[in-house]
Amino acid sequence: MGAKVPKLLRVEVIRKWLQGKTRDEIANEVGIGAGTVSGIIKEYKRDDPDADLLREVALKIKHEGMGIQSFAPLIRLREVLKQREWISGLRQGEQEGDDGGLDNESEKKMESLIISLEVFCFKRNLTIIDFFDSIYKMYLAAEKFDIPIEEFPIYVPELDAKIETLTEDIRIMKKELDGFKVRNQKLTQQLVKAVEEGTKYKINQKLGNELEWMIDEGELEWLNEDLGTDKVINPSNLREMLMDIYYHPSKYGDIVRELIGRSIDHGPLSESFRRWLSRKK
Repeated sequence: MGAKVPKLLRVEVIRKWLQGKTRDEIANEVGIGAGTVSGIIKEYKRDDPDADLLREVALKIKHEGMGIQSFAPLIRLREVLKQREWISGLRQGEQEGDDGGLDNESEKKMESLIISLEVFCFKRNLTIIDFFDSIYKMYLAAEKFDIPIEEFPIYVPELDAKIETLTEDIRIMKKELDGFKVRNQKLTQQLVKAVEEGTKYKINQKLGNELEWMIDEGELEWLNEDLGTDKVINPSNLREMLMDIYYHPSKYGDIVRELIGRSIDHGPLSESFRRWLSRKK
């Protein structure tokens, strides 16, 4: 009975066999007999019924220039499908040798789904990635609004109607806000004008009060006698005339000119006032 073949050597033989090399090539490269190589491969096939299929896959990957990353996602996907029991893979409680692949019905359905998905995306000028992104966003929206995803299409028109209502409300509120701005601007202008008028009124009132206190009754009596008119001049209407001259001097150029001349020629007492004084005596 010969010595047992070391594990490291058996692994090397299987690795080369999976790469597609012949028995003689393996024996020559590893440095063992061709019979020993055949024995290792036979033992490996007995322990793994899918050994030939695995070798075929390995050769396919090699010939296509692919690496392990090319089919790793498919393995992960298959495990997910098995966990969800969407395929009849080996699960807890099953015996080895049971069918570990997709049943025919599931395989047909998945193939039909893939073809339909390709047609759907092509007609809408979408990539598969775009499609899955849209599905994921729809799932997030359904979760956010607590809507069953299978009923989500029913809620889309309702959501559109709500959006239109909100848009109209925003438009109305914006219009009202613009109206408030216009009215506020008018009120501001009126307030400014009122302040100016109030300030002017206070000035006039203050000046009028000062004039009423400063004007001698004899002065007004003399003025009314000298004018000889039916209209009596009092502090109030005298103040109005003076204020009009004060705020609108351009209307009274000739009067202002005469006043300036009289002030220079006669000083503070006019000739008429002197005559009035002499009659009083």
